[in-house]
Amino acid sequence: FEHISIPNWPPNALHLEDVLAKAGGALLAHTIPSWLRGEITPHPQNDHEVTFTKKISKTDGEIKLENDPYQNFLKIQAFTPWPGTYFFVERNAKKIRVKVIKASYTERKLTIERVIPEGGREMAYSDFLRNS
Repeated sequence: FEHISIPNWPPNALHLEDVLAKAGGALLAHTIPSWLRGEITPHPQNDHEVTFTKKISKTDGEIKLENDPYQNFLKIQAFTPWPGTYFFVERNAKKIRVKVIKASYTERKLTIERVIPEGGREMAYSDFLRNS
């Protein structure tokens, strides 16, 4: 079957969902005629190989900037657009939440590019730091 190409690796969840939906649709369109002709024998899933995970919640999106930069980046990519990722900072003796909108990872460094501070508008992270 055709190779799937994803140019920006790792993609965020929204992009990956789109790529996999298109690939899954193409695979289904390719497979169903063979199945209808009886050329494919369905096999039940092995219940002993099933894995489970907990439901993702909004609180799962919290990152700590002091944690491993690559793991933080992967979390940002995985949780875009929902539930989104965020971190907390102290500002004017108050803890505020800062939502991460865009980030990149190069040379073992996480670069946060765009954020939305609690009660504010989207801005460059560098502007947010300057206003701290």
